[in-house]
Amino acid sequence: MAKVGENMIRQVIEQDYPVIYDFIKKAFQTAKVSDGTEQDFLDYLRTIPENDNQYEYIYVLNHQMIGHVKLNITFIGKDKVFLLAPLAVHEDYRHQTIGTQLMQYALQQAKKTGIDSIFLVGDPNYYGRFGFYPTKQAYNAKIDNQFVLELSLNKNKQYHGILNIYEMPKTIVIDGKKMQSKEDFYQEIEKKFTKNLLFKMGHNLDALEDILDGGYGVYAYHEPIIVIWENFTLSLKYLKNEMQDIIDVFQAKNHIQLKKKG
Repeated sequence: MAKVGENMIRQVIEQDYPVIYDFIKKAFQTAKVSDGTEQDFLDYLRTIPENDNQYEYIYVLNHQMIGHVKLNITFIGKDKVFLLAPLAVHEDYRHQTIGTQLMQYALQQAKKTGIDSIFLVGDPNYYGRFGFYPTKQAYNAKIDNQFVLELSLNKNKQYHGILNIYEMPKTIVIDGKKMQSKEDFYQEIEKKFTKNLLFKMGHNLDALEDILDGGYGVYAYHEPIIVIWENFTLSLKYLKNEMQDIIDVFQAKNHIQLKKKG
């Protein structure tokens, strides 16, 4: 824990997760680069068994969260390295060294672990001030190499293998506001889970089971995906007795991670 005047950088606890989710979502709405899923990517990172969630920190000012950073455990071959993601600062506190203080704190904590390198995907002009540089390490993701950056904490360390950069599985968002009836629900499913079908999807549980398996133009058969069900409580209200059967179908699919929001 680090105190900066009346401010504080502290380790995240599990009870912080819902607040962090909303914070990350809002922070990236005004970011220069965003795909709108950063908050869900963070949730996904926490579910990876090899990851260690103890290296996650928030900046608190007067009991308000104004910044966040996380160091994730990943691997090059058998060697552990850090993957830093995401870094976020509240819109009202940007350009006030909050991000710098979070980065410096995260780097200090990383140096205590014995892990030899930190990697991230980001702007080399911004992260260069902390010593990051475009890596020469081979990696698994399809990302322009000028944005895959490295900070070596041990210049003598040599790696043998491929850097594993975590990528979130394909994510599909359905919205309870748009599903006020059984017919609305199946139209939303057909819209989000299929593409260029030459036939009309049946509006029943058997058809839902088939569509969720994949292979209908949006994702491959049994490809791991995340489904985010926004305004879930509205669906409980609108779909009533049918909801439990629908949820049972989703939860029976091992390749689907269902996240209920709102």
